[in-house]
Amino acid sequence: MDSGKRQFQIQGHRGGYKPDNVLSTFQKSLDNGLEAIELDVWHTKDKVLVVAHGGDDGNLKDYGRPEDYIYDWTLEQLQTLDAGEGNKIPTLEEVFKLFDKQVFINIELKGPRTAEFKKRYDCALAAQLVSDLVHQYEYHGRFLVSSFNADILEEIERMRLRVYGGRISVIDGAPSSFDIIYLYNYENQPLPEREVYTKHGDGINISANYISKEVVDAVHESGKKIGVWIRAKDYKETDEFYGEMFNLGVDFICADMPLRAMAAREEYFAKLERPL
Repeated sequence: MDSGKRQFQIQGHRGGYKPDNVLSTFQKSLDNGLEAIELDVWHTKDKVLVVAHGGDDGNLKDYGRPEDYIYDWTLEQLQTLDAGEGNKIPTLEEVFKLFDKQVFINIELKGPRTAEFKKRYDCALAAQLVSDLVHQYEYHGRFLVSSFNADILEEIERMRLRVYGGRISVIDGAPSSFDIIYLYNYENQPLPEREVYTKHGDGINISANYISKEVVDAVHESGKKIGVWIRAKDYKETDEFYGEMFNLGVDFICADMPLRAMAAREEYFAKLERPL
């Protein structure tokens, strides 16, 4: 793919296939040639990063245990649960091993939202564990970190400064640092003022409900990136929808149908190249 098409990166949401966030799905995304995927990450009680979406404040409602929380369980306990079609909850390390730097990863770091549960979750630990894995598997320059949780992203920012020295750095002649992306519009909360959403991190990822040319231009004028995520009940992922996003100039789309989005991107560029 040429560099011009890279500006419209397609990320498979939670791997891009069903069931969400499991190794069989990630294998399918690799087999089908996806360039990037998004996944959700929490730390466990025994300090392991696992790939799971989690419910409110990180509960295990998707696994039939709404009264229990991911970070209160050990990896061994979590892997007794069925994550879908007989899959176990995977670790982020297993995903790194599987992809072997062939797939770009949007690591969405999850975290509790209410004060009671925030006290039980270690944001600094999550940031350090990500850093350790990236270095162990030399995944430099092949990931970004995103979150709705500003506390976690502040820890990630500190980690990046400590490890990489900032946003841009190079190891062995190749880019090694990574972008920090702020997620917005959780539960359809409105986008804050421009001065806020263009201030922190290296960009934002917002709901399709709030995307506009004005917002895209504001982010780009600040020298940052903008992505879009889709609430299935609000938008259908059609070729027309993808075309609208490309026309707006978003940098990436977190798509539930990544192959369709990639095909729409190819057609979009083909139309641009056709003579009138």
